[in-house]
Amino acid sequence: ADLIIICDQNSTDGSRDIYKKYSKVHLIENTDTIYNEASRQILLIETARKLVSGPKILLALDSDEVLAANAIETESWQKMLKAK
Repeated sequence: ADLIIICDQNSTDGSRDIYKKYSKVHLIENTDTIYNEASRQILLIETARKLVSGPKILLALDSDEVLAANAIETESWQKMLKAK
């Protein structure tokens, strides 16, 4: 990844200290008092669009999700790379 954008919503588990160790991480403070998936996604996508100019691929994963080991070798991934 060229840039990792993390949206932290008032965590108290020490994860912010972990984020700060990595230069590619950009931390967004989500100060909402209730969880709202749509609001969080909009915040992440708008931030990504501001931080990275030109063509980009935005890949959103939750902390409990992973890509398959062969994800970048799949037909779908290659199709995505060629998309306008």
